[in-house]
Amino acid sequence: MSNARNPKEKPLTVEQRLQQTADELQERIRYYSENEEGQEEVRQTVYQAGRVIGGAASLVWTIAKSVTGCMARKACDYYEAGQQAKDGNYKAAGKKIAEMQVRRAKGVAQTAATAAGTVYNGVKAACTEDTEAAKKFRRGLRNCAVIGGTILVASEAVDAIEADGDGDAAEPARTAEAFGDDGGTTTDDSALPDADGAVDLLPTTDIDDMPGVEDGMLLDDSPNNLAELAEAGEFHGTHHISEVVRSQDARLDFLAQHDLERIPTGWELHHVVPLSEGGADTPDNMVLLRAEDHDWITTQHRIFYGWPGPEYWQAAD
Repeated sequence: MSNARNPKEKPLTVEQRLQQTADELQERIRYYSENEEGQEEVRQTVYQAGRVIGGAASLVWTIAKSVTGCMARKACDYYEAGQQAKDGNYKAAGKKIAEMQVRRAKGVAQTAATAAGTVYNGVKAACTEDTEAAKKFRRGLRNCAVIGGTILVASEAVDAIEADGDGDAAEPARTAEAFGDDGGTTTDDSALPDADGAVDLLPTTDIDDMPGVEDGMLLDDSPNNLAELAEAGEFHGTHHISEVVRSQDARLDFLAQHDLERIPTGWELHHVVPLSEGGADTPDNMVLLRAEDHDWITTQHRIFYGWPGPEYWQAAD
């Protein structure tokens, strides 16, 4: 049907147009106030608006908490590393800096995994109408928004702090680089045991009793657990052995004790007290670590024992 105006029809006056608008508004009010269908529309509109506002507020609050937590943790770590370096405890300062780098690397990996999972669930939901995938997709989008917002705000805050700072926060990083080159021979950690040149050394604490270790594997690789496991392999007064021979029988005994036929993919066998420093090649000096955790502990031992460089790493553990 055409809505074209009849040429003979007299145009409405301003008063008539106002009256027509008022009548339509009154009819709309009556529909929403007296008609059940209209009332349901109002309830749904209010509900959806509340969800949008609540979701936005929750997202902003989550980002704010995440940014505050990241900034506070970074500030505390830098301060602690700086104090340790100032006191001459370069080994502990190096561990703190290394923990921060490990945490950053894990965060990047987790972010990539979250983004990839979100894309996968979005494609799955679009192609199969899978309601569960759609829910995961929405949660993934929210998580990506939180991560992106946190990175954006935190990076701007860090840039501002470092631009206006007096350089103290950068000192631990420079210190870590310095003692990474000379082997970290300076330490005042007198609480560590003294080997006095002995061999077949074992950790002073049973490995299975160490935090995060279950069935011969470091399952909880938190920074504190990694640092404690690294320290368990550190002895004063050891004599470095440049060439070591590993026992295949000891490795098989270790696997048998933990009902394993082989070392799981992505894991590596680690001698808590390094063989190159007199550690025992026996199952009670062995633990399974993820490859990245093994690399981190080996780096700490390189700093502590003063190993010259990467060419010694394979012989060291």
